[in-house]
Amino acid sequence: MRRQGTTHSHFAATASRSALLCLFVFLLTGVLGSCNEEELKQDERNSLPEYGISLQTDYEPLVIDMEGAHNVRDLGGLIMVDGKRLKKGMLYRGGRLDRLTAHGKSVLRDSCGIHSVIDFRSRYETGNDKTDADFPTGIKFISLPLFNSISIGQLLLQHPDMSEETLLSAASDSKAATMAACLYEELLTSSHSQQQLAIFLRTLAATDNGGVLWHCSHGRDRSGVASALLLAALGASKQTIITDFEWGARLADSTYKASSTSISLCSALFYNILHHIEQKYGSIENYLLRQVEFDKEEMTMLRTKYLE
Repeated sequence: MRRQGTTHSHFAATASRSALLCLFVFLLTGVLGSCNEEELKQDERNSLPEYGISLQTDYEPLVIDMEGAHNVRDLGGLIMVDGKRLKKGMLYRGGRLDRLTAHGKSVLRDSCGIHSVIDFRSRYETGNDKTDADFPTGIKFISLPLFNSISIGQLLLQHPDMSEETLLSAASDSKAATMAACLYEELLTSSHSQQQLAIFLRTLAATDNGGVLWHCSHGRDRSGVASALLLAALGASKQTIITDFEWGARLADSTYKASSTSISLCSALFYNILHHIEQKYGSIENYLLRQVEFDKEEMTMLRTKYLE
């Protein structure tokens, strides 16, 4: 298995460009709740949550060369607030896996030791994509759509000129941007998504052996939000959570040739979600306790299993 290194200098430059564009797209899309077409106060329109783009500088992402898949990364090495690190070879995130070659499948099971794959995509995306029958023997496939298929279908019916991939890629025009904001909001506010996220976290806590990989289409939005909640449950700081999201966004950007405005939009929406959670619940951990109903005992199980 070959782990691909990525230079900090390239990332620092692209992250800097992202930061400059974040304010523009934030003004374009508004804050969470714009999906309800409520009028925003002018001061809300002109403010961006003060997270900055302060990244964990001593973290080098472990990108996995898995032929036929993109943006696959081992989260091992991320540092928690208490100084413990995430174990390597246990938790992976990435983009779609339905185009894995035979060699890619070998890396998935044999080199990475992955025993479970969680797919966050909806049936509107997967269509006739490969399912558990197409993975090597010994790998458990779990379909766990984070979006309510009904709501996604309604959006697509209302806007037939846009595919779901276009919505999730957050195209730079205002209509797609507004709809992307709606989808980001649904990730954390709908009861369906909260139930699915709870299943995701409990699946990780209950896994006895082997690694787990979760993915969406690009390995950026849904995988990024799910990873953020997982890292919060493990005791990560906001800086670490943002670092992980930004690496996923950058790697998706380089893989799928997304526009800089598109990638900045996703970052702005992600920061806005963090801001919304802190304003309403005080912390991501409180959100997990109250909305996802993932309790402290379960968080302790995760930390015992995945930290060292």
